[in-house]
Amino acid sequence: MPTLFILLYIAAVLLRPHEWVNALQGFPLTITLELFCILTWAMQKKRFDAIQIKAVMLLNLFIIVSWIPFSINEGISSAIQFFVNQSLIVLLISNILDSKNKARLMLMLLVITSATMAIHGILQLADPDKTGWTGIRAMVRHDSGDEPVWQARYCGPFADPNDMGMLLASSLPILLYLYKTSSNFMQKVLWLGCGYFILQGVYIVNSRGTILAAVAPIGLYLALRYNVVKAIVPMLMALPVAIAILPSRVFISNDESSQGRIDAWYAGYQMFKSYPITGVGMGNFIDHHHKTAHNSWVLAYAELGLIGFYFWMLMMFTALYAVYHYSKKHNQEETLKLPNAEIVNQEAMMAKAIFYAFVAAMVSAFFLSRTYSILFYIYVGLCTASFYRMRDLLPEDKIKDLKVTLFLASVAFIIFIAFIVLFKS
Repeated sequence: MPTLFILLYIAAVLLRPHEWVNALQGFPLTITLELFCILTWAMQKKRFDAIQIKAVMLLNLFIIVSWIPFSINEGISSAIQFFVNQSLIVLLISNILDSKNKARLMLMLLVITSATMAIHGILQLADPDKTGWTGIRAMVRHDSGDEPVWQARYCGPFADPNDMGMLLASSLPILLYLYKTSSNFMQKVLWLGCGYFILQGVYIVNSRGTILAAVAPIGLYLALRYNVVKAIVPMLMALPVAIAILPSRVFISNDESSQGRIDAWYAGYQMFKSYPITGVGMGNFIDHHHKTAHNSWVLAYAELGLIGFYFWMLMMFTALYAVYHYSKKHNQEETLKLPNAEIVNQEAMMAKAIFYAFVAAMVSAFFLSRTYSILFYIYVGLCTASFYRMRDLLPEDKIKDLKVTLFLASVAFIIFIAFIVLFKS
């Protein structure tokens, strides 16, 4: 029962039927489904020992801390909202998806949701008024020249084309996994159809970050599988084709969004200098700069300070590293000798798909202010659920402790961004 409710809850969070179906408008659909998830999960086994779960819970505390210089009441309110909308996602997904089949259903949902949004975007741009079935009109930009540039989008958290693109790009590795592991012919046809629409969706969101996010897992796969040089060569060979077929906005570098990005990073650096421990408070970046940060990492350290940024990094990258670690077990000689080799191999293959999907989401978020994006926390939950299942299968296998490494990486990233903005200014 918890599995059904978590699937319905994530479907409602992503597709937002309560925002465009008249019969559901005004009904608290997502909160109701989340409550049912919690109530049914309460009767099941609970796990809180993964470092990424501890990190996301500590992040709630440091959201309050980030507001101390301004308003404790606002800090508590922000922390409660974060707990309900983000932290609970991690807790529920990581605990409820305790089998490969349950996790596969969630991955199927993400791909079908992505295809649905892509179809909405295709119909949206084909409509004379550029309006989809949600009632949302496509976004038009005039900052790239005389001709208007249309970008497909959805509603709710995906009303920004870049957010929709992040979901679409990150669903592609999952789509490939589902296609490869489907034995049923009709299922393969379904995934091919979804792939057709998702690739069209990646194109029509007309976003540089989305294109990069879609391509990045391929480059990373080649680099990990072979080596960096062998990864670069095919990418260079594909460049002329990319120039010919990619959306026009991909090759425009002097538009408003590009020019404002460095200014926003500089503003984030100044905020961190003023409040290095607490940050300026969750949601307060635009109170100090007229635009948001255009980078999820910059937004995190500007709003949450060094300690909050560290726990955010710890949550994200321990989750990512866990699935990377276990993905390497796929088809390893020592894995094939195990008595439970088949299930370990299947779980390792799923971990690999989640790893590359999360990488795509992170690459996209590098150019967006999506520190608190629901999609990030869905992937952290999926990574943690995979970690728990693999740890049960391989109890003797230990994962490297990344706490010190990630603290140093957090400091290094802040210095890196400071160097860029000071050099540019």
